Amino acid sequence: MLSGRDRLAALDVRNGETLWEVVLDDAVEGATSPTITDGVRIALTGNRDGRMTLTTFDLASGREVWTTRLPDGTRMVERFGRAVVAVAPRGGGEDFVVLR
Repeated sequence: MLSGRDRLAALDVRNGETLWEVVLDDAVEGATSPTITDGVRIALTGNRDGRMTLTTFDLASGREVWTTRLPDGTRMVERFGRAVVAVAPRGGGEDFVVLR
């Protein structure tokens, strides 16, 4: 899996051939890391209208599965086990939003 400024591509590790490639829309353009995968989907963080987004793509086809806006101020998105967690500051502490 490769992501760049405006594209996401899957390569065959045996021969380097491109399996599929998609052009990323404005919500995920420039989102090169972190990429998060569960072995079925890949998720990329991005930005739309000044707010962080999380968009998932099907690993087999590259088709966009879903996208969502993350809480204001989200500073980190990580995978923990089977869950994806977004961390955002809030009133002296931090909110943890679990996405499944």
